[in-house]
Amino acid sequence: MHGVYFIKMSRSYRFPLFAAMRSDGRTLVVQIADALRQAILTGFYASGELLPPMRELCRAAGVSMIVMNEVVAKLTAEGLVNPRRGVGCVVLGGKDRIWKGRVLFVVPESDGSYFTNVMLGAVRESLMKEGWLFHQVTLGCDSQERHDFSRLDVALRVSTDLALTLWERKDILQALSKAEVPFVTISERPSEIPGCAGHIRYPHRAFVRDFVDDCVTAGIRSVEQVGFMRSSYTAASALRRAGIDVKETVIPPANGMASTIMDVKQPVMDAFMKRLANGKASAHLPDLFYFDDDNVAEAALSALAYNGIKIPHDVRVVAFSNAGLGPCFPVPLARVVMDPVASGRTVARAALSYLTGHGIPSDAVIKPAYMRGPSFPVGNFAKKGSKR
Repeated sequence: MHGVYFIKMSRSYRFPLFAAMRSDGRTLVVQIADALRQAILTGFYASGELLPPMRELCRAAGVSMIVMNEVVAKLTAEGLVNPRRGVGCVVLGGKDRIWKGRVLFVVPESDGSYFTNVMLGAVRESLMKEGWLFHQVTLGCDSQERHDFSRLDVALRVSTDLALTLWERKDILQALSKAEVPFVTISERPSEIPGCAGHIRYPHRAFVRDFVDDCVTAGIRSVEQVGFMRSSYTAASALRRAGIDVKETVIPPANGMASTIMDVKQPVMDAFMKRLANGKASAHLPDLFYFDDDNVAEAALSALAYNGIKIPHDVRVVAFSNAGLGPCFPVPLARVVMDPVASGRTVARAALSYLTGHGIPSDAVIKPAYMRGPSFPVGNFAKKGSKR
């Protein structure tokens, strides 16, 4: 029971400036719920006011009734609205749900990866379970990669206890510093910008030493690292220092943008099919392929299998992957693995430690792990026809 509310009736409904963005890594439900929650918390919709009719909200946001019903159920569970039959959706203003505070997660629009999206979901779930309101802001960029801070400016109108930032983007950190909002970075190095409350370490190359040691032990002389962009999970420099010849192959996504999975996969598939068209003898296969992206790996492995390339007999393979996902292959793959759920829980634990006055723990680390597999046997194995 929410008690009695004075409802402000009006035929002219107001709509916040929002619309579903298919390029946004968040689900449509999360996007619209975040926008309406922000409108309520900033006072755009006052306590006792009616939200616009569901169909009007759907039309304004560009989503279906199914999505909007889930949004309303989410906001109802948070105590922000009260749907009433025959009346409409009444804004409660959050007064029936006591939150301990608010955490803001700022994400560059360019990072809409599976890992980031799942990690954010785990952070959201953990913080809200402990009574902290969670809000995500995705910052768009112009053609010169300058961030648009209009969304962040709106988000910061509401009291914020802590901001979390992915990677060390100086312009984002400077904006938070100027707003006097304490922030925690998730990056390889701590930030020296005023206002930084701590650092969650993200050493992208934590797997490299074990990987290179196995390459040396196995007598690998040539490695081809394949990706669709310049990767944070590169091992090229360390391999070269170990005396191994390295070729770095970048196959750009379709139209230069990785908007969908197929934008990444199709160019890779086409490139490998063309490379293998005249047989493996002319394909100049390395001793080992290291695919630094899971979608790249899936496409390349499909082309290799189609053309009869045997793994690990003809070439050995190590592939980046997210825990619990592909690429799937008849031969279990050696992998560089990131676990987005475990990483999100680590970030949430660190944030909760800070919010309860204990600071960011020194052991707050998320990192990739190298896992051996039959696609890269280590020992006395040698490729057929190779001279060692």
